[in-house]
Amino acid sequence: SNPNPTDHSRHALALQARDDALSSSPEGYGDLCRNFCRVLGCPSPQNIPLSELESFHNSDREMFQRCCGWIPEVVAAGDGGAASPTDEDLAQRRRSGMVMWNTLRQMAGLLLKNALVTPPLPKNTPTDALGRPLPGHGGRMALPPDAAAEIKHGLLRCIADEETAVRSSASTAIARCCTAAVALGKSLGAFAVKQW
Repeated sequence: SNPNPTDHSRHALALQARDDALSSSPEGYGDLCRNFCRVLGCPSPQNIPLSELESFHNSDREMFQRCCGWIPEVVAAGDGGAASPTDEDLAQRRRSGMVMWNTLRQMAGLLLKNALVTPPLPKNTPTDALGRPLPGHGGRMALPPDAAAEIKHGLLRCIADEETAVRSSASTAIARCCTAAVALGKSLGAFAVKQW
């Protein structure tokens, strides 16, 4: 979601889609958290399978071009008979694209942290005026153990990443998860300080 003030409705729709996906089911919550962690840990869009790049392209062409327009397979597919870009043009596209890609990685880390430290309530859970579940209606989403393990390993890898912003995002997620685990207990127990 691009929080451009001139496109508030698109931003609001993206936030609602994120919230709906996180609260859809425990499996959906776990899968989305895993994917946030996978993006955070992906040092280059060149590491993404072409089928996934195509999905990214089809969902947001402008952002795709800004992040991935320098990848040789993407440049070749988009030429349409036009003159090939120079090596200098491709190098500049790559530098700009990697800045955007690393910004997306950092944002994925922020989204992951927020999803973990403030797990959503399952969809259609009745709540009181303060947004707390009514008695007898369960609690917040919890990660399946295999998702928690994958995310912990991914975060630990990211604190050694080359990119400062990625390291910062990962370390913030770890720190907040450790402190939130005290309050959230079972739903975030795998992230308690003693579990690292």
